[in-house]
Amino acid sequence: MKKIIIAAVLMVLAIQPSMANEDNNPIAMCDAMGVLTEVVMNMRQAGEPLSEMLKDAKGIEVALIKNAYEYPLFKGADDRLISEAIFSADWRLRCLKSLVIVRTNNNSRNK
Repeated sequence: MKKIIIAAVLMVLAIQPSMANEDNNPIAMCDAMGVLTEVVMNMRQAGEPLSEMLKDAKGIEVALIKNAYEYPLFKGADDRLISEAIFSADWRLRCLKSLVIVRTNNNSRNK
């Protein structure tokens, strides 16, 4: 369990700077968000307590962790993998949609 937590923390630290930098590839940012959310759901499915997950979380991490705990806890390995994939795809899609909205708004201002 400790290895999973360390991996998640490293992922968060690696992703946060790219989220703050608008020059980075936005699609890659959303892909990274997908990986992070997959790790979060994996930890949730492994039974990691919510309090432990939130201990060092900041910003959007808090929202996605809390959202992960709204999903049911599954016993079967296949169901756990499916929940990870669905959760990850959902957050990646949210990220991509937000990019479309931001770009649309920026384009309309530049006219």
